[in-house]
Amino acid sequence: MAERGGNKYAIEVFHAASEYYRWPNHSNKKNDYLNYYLNSARQKRAQLDATIRKYDCDKALLICITDSQPVNALKTKNGFRDILENIHNNLNWGENYYFGIITGMVDLSSQANDVIYPPIE
Repeated sequence: MAERGGNKYAIEVFHAASEYYRWPNHSNKKNDYLNYYLNSARQKRAQLDATIRKYDCDKALLICITDSQPVNALKTKNGFRDILENIHNNLNWGENYYFGIITGMVDLSSQANDVIYPPIE
C-alpha cells in the first residue's frame, strides 16, 4: 500500500523474466507478452481487491517487473504505454485501477522506460 496526493493505492507486483515473452501478438499465445500480462492480472485481481478492502484504498496499481530482453529490446516508453493502454481497455476494471511496467531500462534520452497507465497525476 502507498499514499500519494491524498489517495491510498493498493499495489500488487508480479514478474516476467522469461526470454520467451515477445510483443506484439506473438503467433504462439504462450509467448505473447500481452496475453501473459492479462492472464497474470486476472489471477492477481483477488489479491489486489483484498488489499483495497484491508487498507481502505481508493485506487489500485498492478505492476509487472519486466526484464525479458526480447520484450525490452522491442519497446520504448511509448510502446510500453500502448501495451498498458491495451491492457487497461481489455480488462475494463474501471478508472481506479492503474497498470505499470518496470523495465529497469533507460532510453537514448536518458529517461527510464518505466510507465504507468493511465498516468497518475
